[in-house]
Amino acid sequence: MRPLLVPLAVLVLFACTEQGPQKIAAPETTAVCAGDCVRGQFSPDGATVAYTGAKYRGLSLHSLRDGKTTLLSDVGGAGIGPVFSPDGAAVAFRERYDTADGTRERIVTVKVADLSRSVEADGLTVTMPLFWRGALTAVSPDTLRPTIFHGTDAKASAALPTAVTTANGVRILPAPDAKPVTLAAGGHTPTVSPDGRWVAYIKGNAVRLYDLASGSDRRLADGSHPVWMPDGRGLIVAATRDDGRDIVGATLSLVSLDGAARRIMTPSEAVPLYPDVTADGARILYTDHATGRILVQSLVLE
Repeated sequence: MRPLLVPLAVLVLFACTEQGPQKIAAPETTAVCAGDCVRGQFSPDGATVAYTGAKYRGLSLHSLRDGKTTLLSDVGGAGIGPVFSPDGAAVAFRERYDTADGTRERIVTVKVADLSRSVEADGLTVTMPLFWRGALTAVSPDTLRPTIFHGTDAKASAALPTAVTTANGVRILPAPDAKPVTLAAGGHTPTVSPDGRWVAYIKGNAVRLYDLASGSDRRLADGSHPVWMPDGRGLIVAATRDDGRDIVGATLSLVSLDGAARRIMTPSEAVPLYPDVTADGARILYTDHATGRILVQSLVLE
């Protein structure tokens, strides 16, 4: 009977030391702002974050290299849809101001290096979404025709479809000479895929996908705040929970074009909204609704 004791001892030792499934820890985060922030956006090289304060008032730049923060504007509306130039050397945004005849907007560009400021257009009575591809353009939501303000590469600006939110829903201009496409009423916040084939947008409590090639329009996932991954094969989507009055929880997921989703690891106490992703797909940022801070971390999937 004695020889049986050795295998039994080995079996007991193995059972005691065998490792079970290891839970992946959430990545460490870096705070871009102390609180009361709404939304952030990476620069093209991922080294800087442009962010806005409460009610989209003001716009600041935060360097992830040295932690320095620079105020670009303290005016209302400056944080709604700012855009970096493709080389990251400048930022364009809109500012709202009141006149005796009502609210007006101006379009401003600021050079990151010396903070020099240029007013590209002033006295606007219509909010014109900004795009900066080869050239800075402002797009009329009524005609979808761009006005070029800065830069000379108009061909690069027209290489991707233009999609904007209007009073009638999402409108898409597939190409400069194409007929505009209007999606079902109630849609908003469209974003065009890197290859120009897809437009993701929000309708109700879901993210939908419109295929410019086939004209198909389908639900992709529950959630909001979609942002395309750089390779165009999926989107980061935020899904929220509420108590009837306020958001009490949220998760971020990476959703492929077929609807398959994998959760992105974030700190358990965070309520992540408004994600963005770097051009290499390695890092994300989001607004932590629980603290009002904008956090940067590695993109790690569960």
